[in-house]
Amino acid sequence: MKKRIHILEDDKDIGYIIEFLLKDEGYDLQLSSTLKEMKSKLKDSIPTFLF
Repeated sequence: MKKRIHILEDDKDIGYIIEFLLKDEGYDLQLSSTLKEMKSKLKDSIPTFLF
């Protein structure tokens, strides 16, 4: 299973470089440009378990 990294970066060029480097290393990357966007992605990525 790939490790997931969440990154908050408002500069699109820097975000592109970070995304390129980390995906090349095999990470699943979630890149956000605002805190609101990141919170939404984090909320959607938290696993839920049904018992």
